[in-house]
Amino acid sequence: MAEGMRLLKKGGIDAVGMREIALRAGVSPRAPYRHFADRTALLAALGEECFRRFAAALRRALETATGKKTRLEVLAFAYIQFAVRYPHFMELMFAHPFPDRARKFPSLQQAGAEAFSVLKDEVIAEFSQEDSDVITIAAWSLVHGFAQLLSRRQIENVNPQSRQTAQIISSLVRILERGAR
Repeated sequence: MAEGMRLLKKGGIDAVGMREIALRAGVSPRAPYRHFADRTALLAALGEECFRRFAAALRRALETATGKKTRLEVLAFAYIQFAVRYPHFMELMFAHPFPDRARKFPSLQQAGAEAFSVLKDEVIAEFSQEDSDVITIAAWSLVHGFAQLLSRRQIENVNPQSRQTAQIISSLVRILERGAR
């Protein structure tokens, strides 16, 4: 898993292979197959780990939230920082197709749901239980879209650590708040 995470972080999904992991771990080429049925199962396990790290990063941000920013702004900023720092993790978590994900990879599905619940809990605390699913998906869409644009460098002259990024996040949260109310 550690070698798989290193390969994923450095080179993306295409860099992750059973033979490459075995070579880097100093084991026989067949050794990874004792733990994973195939590459897809390995990628699902890596995706699960990515979701766990993502959820932990979001929770840490909320635990240290202080100052003028709302908790949703803090959460959005943490989301964006994770996406920019780990674009290959995000690609595996959100773009890689896992056929019959819920049935074949329930722990991956659960890890994704746990990460989503961090956002949903904040939406419920900020707004209400009523329409929380709709508002959570709207919030997620706004932040995820901005995070993707930044991590793929599709917005020029915007540094993810800048004051401008913080202002954009504040604007996104205000748009969400107006729409939710």
